[in-house]
Amino acid sequence: MELTVKIEGIGTVKLLFKKGEEIVNLKNVMYSPKLRRNLMAGPLFDKSGASFIGGKGKIDVFSNDGRKLFSARKENGLYYVYPSYPQKRRSNPIALNASNKNNLEDWHRKFCHINPRYIINTSKNESVKGLPIFKNEQLNCEVRKLAKTKRKSLKPISKIKSTKPLQLLHMDVCGPLPSQSIRGHRYFLSITDDYSRKVIVYPMKNKSEVFDCFTKFQKRAERYLNSKIINIRTDRGIEFCHNEFQNFLDNQGIRAERTNEYTPEQNGVSECFNYTALDAVKCLLKDSNLRNGFWAEALLCFTYTWNRICHQSHNKTPFELYCGRKPSIRHLKPFGATAYIGTPRQLRTKLQMRAKKGVMVGYAMQTKGYRIWLPAERKIIEAINVTFDNGFNSGKALNRNDSKFCISTESKSDLESEIPITGEILEDVKVKSEFSGDTNTEEFEPIPNRTS
Repeated sequence: MELTVKIEGIGTVKLLFKKGEEIVNLKNVMYSPKLRRNLMAGPLFDKSGASFIGGKGKIDVFSNDGRKLFSARKENGLYYVYPSYPQKRRSNPIALNASNKNNLEDWHRKFCHINPRYIINTSKNESVKGLPIFKNEQLNCEVRKLAKTKRKSLKPISKIKSTKPLQLLHMDVCGPLPSQSIRGHRYFLSITDDYSRKVIVYPMKNKSEVFDCFTKFQKRAERYLNSKIINIRTDRGIEFCHNEFQNFLDNQGIRAERTNEYTPEQNGVSECFNYTALDAVKCLLKDSNLRNGFWAEALLCFTYTWNRICHQSHNKTPFELYCGRKPSIRHLKPFGATAYIGTPRQLRTKLQMRAKKGVMVGYAMQTKGYRIWLPAERKIIEAINVTFDNGFNSGKALNRNDSKFCISTESKSDLESEIPITGEILEDVKVKSEFSGDTNTEEFEPIPNRTS
């Protein structure tokens, strides 16, 4: 793919390296403010008479009279130098020969605008597969600044730490939200496992759906982990305290911990996640330029990435602590990225296009693949034969009015964030799926086998 950038000026740049006393002058430097990284081309150094000596991930650059100019070290497949600028105080890394597509800004978008410290911590601990190593880089994300809210400290009921999954669950309902989702949801239920910090979310149309969502979660989670839920922690909302729910907990032997009246802050784990999730949803909708009706899709996408990043309490991801294996994040894409979905030959004529253009709005929940919104057809499908625009032409490239969504009243589907899927075929199919058998799926997580 060819990339064209506008050059707004040509001049000389002065660089000063830590181990050198002389200033290196780079002449005929082209200035393009839209480039994310400063680039130096090795062949141009060679043309000017410079020489290179390298090996073991390091290159030393010498002038034509034998003076050492600087050293470059290999990081993520590129050679980097870290000079200082006499004209400025701030230092900016320079990549030799190519731009770095694995930069922190790109991964910040792929992880749904999560705190950059979590991404850096995850990369240092090598807690996932496919994430490059980042140093303590600074990230200036305007979208996150606009969406971030101030929070007060939340005091939990107790500081007892669980020692295994399902020993304690934190539950809370958020809503009603000001905008109805594309499937008619106004609330969502979040269930956080205290040990792993893995989160499951259920978009809901009414608070009365809490009991059904919990029983569904209980059956799948207990079967997958071969363990029983012991405690749950909630506020005193009527959706958690009615007789049917309480009688069910008593029959199952599940202990319910309630907050004091009018103090939901004591359920701090759930409250904090809901605040964080809503901030992320605002970031994703702002960055992708999609309508507020896509908030449930943004929430599910954020929760998917949240479970694959290290948090403050562990050096492992919630996914690994809950499922027992290290996740891969090589398949992550920015929410709102432009996607081209391959159409199987059985579904098109010889004169029809081989792909459809859409917008990535999440990850498939019962298969391997992505959730793609097709604006021309006003529907969301799950597909794995997808090609993404590396330039991140998000939903901004489409007409915002095109994001109006028509929902079939015949749909009986339910939405939830990832529950570990067992080997059986699930009955509920949420959206239409289009798959091609010749697509490489190694980057996606394998569907776990049924636990014995």
